[in-house]
Amino acid sequence: LAKAPRPQSRAPMGHVLASRPNQVLAIDFTLLDPSQDGVGSVLVMTDVFSKFTQAVATRDQQAATVAQ
Repeated sequence: LAKAPRPQSRAPMGHVLASRPNQVLAIDFTLLDPSQDGVGSVLVMTDVFSKFTQAVATRDQQAATVAQ
């Protein structure tokens, strides 16, 4: 007999609220096919309050590269 599958526990989902600009930023990388000059990642930053979004092309996802 097979064991019954155990439900995976997850943290409860919640809303991220901001009461002023630049209080909460959502930051993530998106991967693309590398271009001829080696750019293959895009750093996407969104201000949760205003929904203002900026995207910056990067060669990789290393902290030193992003800091430059």
